[in-house]
Amino acid sequence: MNVISAHRTPDRAMEYAKNAEDNGIDVIICAAGMAAHLAGAIAANTTLPVIGIPCKSAVLDGMDALLSTVQMPSGIPVATVAIDGAVNSALLAIEILSLGEPELEKKLADKRAKDTATVLEKNKAIEEKADYVECDFIWEFPDESRIDTGIRYTNKLESFSKLSPVELTLVNRVMEEAVKNLKGDK
Repeated sequence: MNVISAHRTPDRAMEYAKNAEDNGIDVIICAAGMAAHLAGAIAANTTLPVIGIPCKSAVLDGMDALLSTVQMPSGIPVATVAIDGAVNSALLAIEILSLGEPELEKKLADKRAKDTATVLEKNKAIEEKADYVECDFIWEFPDESRIDTGIRYTNKLESFSKLSPVELTLVNRVMEEAVKNLKGDK
């Protein structure tokens, strides 16, 4: 790991990029905030894959860094991940490196399988908590009118009492959005 600035140590940045391949580096990950020219400065001086992580700062919530990183001129590509997306930058680097490494590809596949299992476990916990029964969710109003949202969730309204405030908020937002879409509201 190195601390390099495209603006404060431009010669060092250029030297690092030009010598990276000779130094055994296969993929370069650059994290920078605000003007965020580091990834572009590095990419301009190497043919190795460069991944840019735009970092959130107090100014513009990282949008300035995102645009500086993603808006590269043709011929100098920088793969850009989400603002503060260090995890995805590492995973993308591993994907690139795994192209010629079956063992690394297997580890990546194992991680994805583990992530899938984690999501399925969380889903199962939510289903159990909400007495989940797959059916159409229909809103009934005091005037006895009904809106079929087309959303498949639960037919036991009392089960909502078992949901956390965050889960209830999510369900309410989904329902509100469904009603807007059904009514044609934008």
